[in-house]
Amino acid sequence: MRMRKLFAGLAAAATLLGGMAFGAGTANAASRVIDTDVVFQFMADDADQWANREVKYYKLADYVDYTTSGPFGVQTTPTADKTAIKSALDAAVKGTKLDGQVPSADSGTDLMAWALQQGALDNETGAPWIGSTRNFADALAADAKVTGDATNFKTITWPTYDGGTSQEGHGYKNRWVRLPAGVYLFVDTVKNADVNDQGLSKSTIQNGTEQNSGDVDNTVGGKVVTQSAPIVLASGYVKDGKIVNWAQPEDGSGFNTIDFKNHVTPVVKTYDDKDGTVSNSQYVRYTLGSQLPSFTTGFTDYQFSLKDYPGAGQEVNLNGFLNDDNQPVASNTGAYTVKIYDVNANGDKTGDGTTLTAGDTTFTVTTSTTQQGQPLNPVIEGAADDAAWFDFDFAKLVQSADYQTKYAGKYVEITYAAKITATPDQNGDTPDVTNKVEVNDNNAKATDQTKLTLGKFGFVKKAADGTALAGAEFTISAADDDTNDKVVPVTPADAVQTSDEDGKVTFTGLADGVYKVTETRVPDGFLQQVHAEFEVTIKGGKAVYFKHADIYGLSQDSGNADLNGGEITDYSVINVRNVTELPKTGAAGIVLFTVVGLLLAGAAGTVFAKSRATKRALHA
Repeated sequence: MRMRKLFAGLAAAATLLGGMAFGAGTANAASRVIDTDVVFQFMADDADQWANREVKYYKLADYVDYTTSGPFGVQTTPTADKTAIKSALDAAVKGTKLDGQVPSADSGTDLMAWALQQGALDNETGAPWIGSTRNFADALAADAKVTGDATNFKTITWPTYDGGTSQEGHGYKNRWVRLPAGVYLFVDTVKNADVNDQGLSKSTIQNGTEQNSGDVDNTVGGKVVTQSAPIVLASGYVKDGKIVNWAQPEDGSGFNTIDFKNHVTPVVKTYDDKDGTVSNSQYVRYTLGSQLPSFTTGFTDYQFSLKDYPGAGQEVNLNGFLNDDNQPVASNTGAYTVKIYDVNANGDKTGDGTTLTAGDTTFTVTTSTTQQGQPLNPVIEGAADDAAWFDFDFAKLVQSADYQTKYAGKYVEITYAAKITATPDQNGDTPDVTNKVEVNDNNAKATDQTKLTLGKFGFVKKAADGTALAGAEFTISAADDDTNDKVVPVTPADAVQTSDEDGKVTFTGLADGVYKVTETRVPDGFLQQVHAEFEVTIKGGKAVYFKHADIYGLSQDSGNADLNGGEITDYSVINVRNVTELPKTGAAGIVLFTVVGLLLAGAAGTVFAKSRATKRALHA
């Protein structure tokens, strides 16, 4: 309902009725305080706005019936603390023509009646809710004489619907309560930083579920619910300056309705990798998303930030990764971006968005690597246990004068680039690369997280007789025919490995996909013209298929071409000392032709050189 209209009508009624209820002294002997229950309803856009809420009420004023059928008036309820109302009215009229004119608590003047007569309390029907009634409500909610009154500051027990269905836990967006007709203060007493008996935040609805290689499309983020601003709400309606009905609004709905002034804030973190597996040295672009606060009024120095915690195994550069020409080295490695989007009825971002730049009225960026008083250090090496971080602080934006009309409730999105730098641990495994973002909506906090995985595989280099060979060098490169997930993997930073004394060769830091492995140095004592080559498919971080690629038969097909089998851990390739050791039919002939070809090429070169020398001699 529109409180401005009601308060204006109450003021008119107060003027009309004069001293019967609103001046010094008591109400007329024929008057009757109306104690009939009416319905107050609080509207929400999201059922989660009620998560862990405890709402209390405090009655400020009664309706009075002077003749059993009207006219009706208003008077301060006897249980209300007059000094608290006096202080709250002082806050409400500060800076106006009524500043300094509020009667004292012991003057005998009915303070609520005076406020209505003088027009001290207005009401805004929409954002930004910064009028005198807002100041009045905030001051009352901050006064211990109100909130500390164990008798009259009462907790709402939400009634059940007909049939016994509870208002709680059924996804209902709105809540209602029956109270005697009048004017009330309603306070959401759960502060954003409050915790429950288990030490968990009461404002955290959920933390997000992890986006990873097993759930690469996961966008289920975290959510927090904020504390509602205090609310002053009166029942009934007025018409032509008179209180026509003290019980319900003019539409006859029976519900005296107002918006519950809090909001649910989401936070989502995602990456641009298509399958959640990465190679060492690969670039990844992360996206952080949240919704700017819908309500900031009723709270001083409102805070809002998105803080990111890059885990170990990655390097973040907020300025982007650039080449020698000062251009991004890849399409996803540019500098960080911040954009603001409109949202639709479902809270999803729409349109192309507007770019926001850091500044005194928008946001600031700090990092764990920036020394106090020094320019921003944009490079952050990921670390375990939240030791590395960077923070986008939007406090200046949400505290700006035009925030409620220009930015409130819009979607904010941040993107930035990181380079995978993970290295194997003592067991030869490359740890997962994790990342977390935390939204802080005025101390209401929730997180969302991602995980990128890196795989590995190994094989053994042997002689034809099965003896392990050390010193064979192999180079790995990303193949172009990854038919499994249509993603061409990135060649890892450690692209060259050499067999150890046991013949073991291991490649780590690999994304899922198909790789080509080529022997680039044959051990001494073996045919140098004959080298192994094969392809390996990594799935789930493990080798599941080896496909021979050389013409000599030094590598063999492992089977499991459909990729449905388990990890292959016993693959081997060989070297030979002479052509007779070649395992593949016809391979010896191929090598013989190769060797003969090389000899013929050498002989031809020698003959050509000698003929040139003879020719020069004849012409001397």
